[in-house]
Amino acid sequence: MILQKTTRPGGALVEVLIGFGILGIAATSVITLFPFAALTVGRALQDDRTTTCAIMADGQMRDVYAHYVVQQGATTTEPLFTSMGSGGSGPSTPVYVDPMGVAASQAGTVGDANGTHTQIPRVNLSFISASTNPSYSAFRYCSLMDSLSFDEGGNVQGGPAMREMRYNYAWMLQRPSNAAIYTVRMQVVVYNKRVFQYAPPGSEVVFSGVSFTPGNTSITVPGAADVRVGSWILDATNGTDSASQSIVSAEFYRILSVTQSGGTLALELNRPISRLDGLQNSYSGTIVVMPAVADVFDRPYLTGNFGP
Repeated sequence: MILQKTTRPGGALVEVLIGFGILGIAATSVITLFPFAALTVGRALQDDRTTTCAIMADGQMRDVYAHYVVQQGATTTEPLFTSMGSGGSGPSTPVYVDPMGVAASQAGTVGDANGTHTQIPRVNLSFISASTNPSYSAFRYCSLMDSLSFDEGGNVQGGPAMREMRYNYAWMLQRPSNAAIYTVRMQVVVYNKRVFQYAPPGSEVVFSGVSFTPGNTSITVPGAADVRVGSWILDATNGTDSASQSIVSAEFYRILSVTQSGGTLALELNRPISRLDGLQNSYSGTIVVMPAVADVFDRPYLTGNFGP
């Protein structure tokens, strides 16, 4: 029997092209994963840094509170304590302990330095105010030395800017009841890329007449509000609610979504609206758009239970 050789003209080329096509699809699939991986790593790094800041700030404030408030007792002049006022069974005046903001010459209260303010005092720590260089002391005390910074030649930069100090923080303090003078709620506010000694014009813009309903997860704000997904706002209401009950609020909310409707913006918040006094009455309040805030951490309460 004579075997005839069969041929497949162009068969080998088609197979090669198919192979390249399959390889291209696989390579494209792998390449598309890199941006998502980079974003995930970036978020993880930020979460790690902000959590570290919260832990550091928690320990620092407990030490300050023990030595400059509790141990000093009635003779204390620490602004974080005296600015809360006294008397009454309701929540105290919230106090924003923000040495970096003071160094940036922001207003004596939370709010736009060139515009509307709130009634929340912005104060410094007494030992920072009394230091030789208060601004630099605030920068060092309230910043995380997270990594080295380099010049264009790849050399580590020296001097005060040796560390990047990208993350810094402040404290929001408030007594749930002014009758318990040493029991204080503490929130640590961590900033990302907050510029040292500079507050941009129009930062911490204040909007009033915002309707709040405890338990709801959304509010409506004026369309002029510069808000976006992931940014933070502060409920800085100081007034009365729908039942004529006094309300003094200092609650932070992260924005999950923004929907424009005419001249207003509907904001979906990361948690239900709440009040420190526990009441559920609705109220017309005030919000502050907080720029550069990366995260806010509710920490265990400060108390007077310290040793000598």
